Parts: sequence; structure tokens; C-alpha cells
Amino acid sequence: MEEATANGRDDLYEGVRAVLVEPKDLPQIWGVLAELLEPACDRSFKQDTIHTLRRALMSGRDGLFIVLDGEDIIGAVTYTVTDYDTGLRLLDINYAGGVAMDTQMDVVIKMFRHLQAGLMCDRVRITGRKGWVRYMKQFGFTDTHYSVEME
Repeated sequence: MEEATANGRDDLYEGVRAVLVEPKDLPQIWGVLAELLEPACDRSFKQDTIHTLRRALMSGRDGLFIVLDGEDIIGAVTYTVTDYDTGLRLLDINYAGGVAMDTQMDVVIKMFRHLQAGLMCDRVRITGRKGWVRYMKQFGFTDTHYSVEME
């Protein structure tokens, strides 16, 4: 499994790492993942449920990495790649959930960069609530769009 570690941070973050998860490995950890990702699916305005997200991950349509603190899963992040006719290629971060966010963000950002390079993406895009936009600015993200929807 490919992983990113929290090297270079103080001892508080020692042992925290991000690991890519293959579809074949999902069943063993799905219970924990569902707990972490279901709140994000519930806020997706019916774009996904935890069940549709599981199908997308099992089929390989969406990718997943987890954040481990020792052997404990403390975070989960899903992603896709979007190609535009202009040649632009984006790593889209769709769903994320976890605990101890400040503890895991260093390795999450490293994994974003690892995936961006490995998947030959021009940029990383996160779709989420406004609070995420404010939080992610400290890591170099810039808000480019806001989305609103109505039924």
C-alpha cells in the first residue's frame, strides 16, 4: 500500500500516516469507514448515500485513502479524477470524515500531493461546506466557486 507519513512534525503526530485503500480491502474496514463518511454523504443533498458511495469505491470509480494513527483509522477521504476538454485534469476530493483533524492534516495534504503527481492532475479541488474552505486556506487552497442548490 502506498502511504504518506507525518515526518517533520512534532512527536504528537508520530505514527500518523495516510494509506491508499484498494477495493478488495474495503469489506474488512467498511464499518469504520461508513461511520466516518456517512455524515458527509448525508450533507451531499442526495448526490450520494453511504450505499452509493460504497458501490463507487468497490467498483474503483472513486478512490479512497484512510488516515491511521497507529492501527486506528482516524480519517477517510474519497477522490475522483475529472478531465476537461481543455486538457485540465483535476483531483477532486469528494467526501472526507474523521476525528482529530489537526493531527491528520499534514499527511492528508501530503497524500493529496502524492495523488496529484501520480495521477498527473493539474490541481486539487475540494468540494465541501464553507467551513472547509476557510480551514483549507492555511494549506494553500483558494476558494474559486461556491455552489448553491434548490429542489
